[in-house]
Amino acid sequence: MRKGTVFIAPLGARDKKASVFREIISLCPGGDYSSVLYITPSAFSQTEARRRFFSYLKPKHGKKVYIPFQSLTIKSLCTKLYETHKTEGIVPARIEAMVLCDILDERNIGYARLLSDLLSRIRHHILNRGLSQVADDVSSLIFEEKTLKQAVMAIQVLEEYEAWLRQRGLIDFGGAVKNSIPLIREHVSPAALVLDGFFDPTPLELEVIRALVEQADKVFAVVEETAEFLNFFGSPNVEIEKKRLKPFRRGTNTRYYAYSSMEDEVEGIARGVKGLILEGVRPKDT
Repeated sequence: MRKGTVFIAPLGARDKKASVFREIISLCPGGDYSSVLYITPSAFSQTEARRRFFSYLKPKHGKKVYIPFQSLTIKSLCTKLYETHKTEGIVPARIEAMVLCDILDERNIGYARLLSDLLSRIRHHILNRGLSQVADDVSSLIFEEKTLKQAVMAIQVLEEYEAWLRQRGLIDFGGAVKNSIPLIREHVSPAALVLDGFFDPTPLELEVIRALVEQADKVFAVVEETAEFLNFFGSPNVEIEKKRLKPFRRGTNTRYYAYSSMEDEVEGIARGVKGLILEGVRPKDT
């Protein structure tokens, strides 16, 4: 049994979120959308989804008052779960580099930030391997002695950083995201899960998404046809129907018009843009 639909948006598709909005409304006819978990990759797309949903709901269904869906990013979802169900405090991202700088025993905040970014990348891209195992892998790949020494020292600093966190009962955001996957399977069970705006999630983000998909009763997604994320829905463990949205075409006989001068061409483009605005087309819809 298929548990949802992924809407594939080709280049030029307009009003891509409308298909998902229709599904949400059909599942919650009473106007209570609190059982819907709407996951986006960024805070901006999260705000945009809420705004677009309200704009869609008001003219088409005449609803001005409703209970909104839960709109979160992966990071905010995992942070919320961890703070609710775990006792470890989460170290703010801006503090990580300062702690690393203190471990380095030097005031090289730039290098400390690079190490913080390195640790984040390791956690997001190298799953199920600790830092000591990563150090072994690095040792087998780098043959230049000076470079190898610097790489191993960097990982040793990161190991000291993790030990510093454990001694104080703390965890950073990367660790919280990784450790939240079991919490998702235990505490999250939305009636509908919406995945919107993901293009190329990291392996760790994909594991979070996989756990959410397993727990949801229904799953809906909007994915660009060129996005790497589309491959996720091709795996045999994800039983989701695929529907391709129609691309937007202004006309079948559209062709380039040669203007007599640059000024005329700019004016023509401006008139075309103005026409689209008057038609109610938003920049992201084109």
